[in-house]
Amino acid sequence: MQARTESPHRVATATSDFCTAHTGLKSNETETASCPECEDIRLVSDDIETFCPECGLVVDENLLDRGPNWTPFDADEKRHVGGQVTVTRHDRGISTNIGRYRDGNGQALSGDKRRQFNRLRRWNSRARFDSKGEKNLAHGLSEIKRIVGVLDLGESIHEQASYLYREAQSGDLLPGRSIESMAAGAVYATCRQQRLPRYLDEVSDAAHVDEGKVRLAYQTFNRELELQVPPPLPVDYLPRIAGEVDAPITLRERAWELCSSTTVEDLTCGRKPASVAAGCLYYATQELDESGSILQADIAEAAGVTAVSLRAVWQALEEHSLRSDLTSSADS
Repeated sequence: MQARTESPHRVATATSDFCTAHTGLKSNETETASCPECEDIRLVSDDIETFCPECGLVVDENLLDRGPNWTPFDADEKRHVGGQVTVTRHDRGISTNIGRYRDGNGQALSGDKRRQFNRLRRWNSRARFDSKGEKNLAHGLSEIKRIVGVLDLGESIHEQASYLYREAQSGDLLPGRSIESMAAGAVYATCRQQRLPRYLDEVSDAAHVDEGKVRLAYQTFNRELELQVPPPLPVDYLPRIAGEVDAPITLRERAWELCSSTTVEDLTCGRKPASVAAGCLYYATQELDESGSILQADIAEAAGVTAVSLRAVWQALEEHSLRSDLTSSADS
């Protein structure tokens, strides 16, 4: 009489059914090492954590979720989708990337499959751009991404600058102008719209484009697209200047009061806002007897202006303070 043998598949199925019935494991849960508290109990790993089914000890958590990323919350309308649609890429993020040496399961590809994928990758690169305009759009958006990275700007600036560049291309504003200058102009226009203190020479240096061309590109955006650009104020540049010279909090508060006063509003006519902010900060250092720690040349360099412009604002503040003192003494 021959002994009855079972196939390994049936034994594994029976073991899985037994574990499911006694431990409540789901199909996506697997057993790993033993529990450090209960030595004879095997740990269980699911998509979220590794735990002991006996004592409930969580050994590891925040595991990589390898499940599908369903977009809608309704169970009847589940769809498996890719990445988020964005305006920062010419194809709005809806693209195809073909692998080289391994498939989706991590298995190595054979020689025939690699040659087939090489052919598919070649045709995919050729069909990536439908026209010359789309290729120029990809170049401009990549240049915007590079400038934003060099200036360390946020993602909101990146998206809005990309949107402006798309609007410029749709309005036929690119012919006759370089892609690099228009990309830099879009970044600078976005910074002006968001009241972000970035100088024109900074953007031009990051874009490796002449400052005059970037200025013309910004003027084109501002004129043709009718941008709502608020006028720059000294208070917008003050935090940056004070941060670069490492000014104490008392000086920053006093300089902020000066920049927000009505006197400084009259001084902004015909002057750069950065020079007015630098003059207010220097006036605060003289007023609080902190001139030894922060030099006039350091403030002027941080503001991107000359020391002459800084002293002009400081002297105007001094004259206004003197007039105020004489008026108050005459009234008394």
